[in-house]
Amino acid sequence: MHVAHHLISAHEVTLRCWALGFYPADIALIWQCDRKVQIQDMELAETRAFQKSVAMGMPSGEELRYICLLQQAHHPEMV
Repeated sequence: MHVAHHLISAHEVTLRCWALGFYPADIALIWQCDRKVQIQDMELAETRAFQKSVAMGMPSGEELRYICLLQQAHHPEMV
């Protein structure tokens, strides 16, 4: 897993979290902010087998409040 930071404008950024090379394919990527799951304005992409990403736009400066969680068979990992 890894997270990328993309500057959209002087006041907005996008964080994208990627999971690569996982097996089995049944996983979920979610964003948390201040320990609360964020589902609004979330973009999920399944680009290839065993590859998923999830992106979240936010005001610049808020990035450190967010973590990406990968959930598979009730074993979450944090990035």
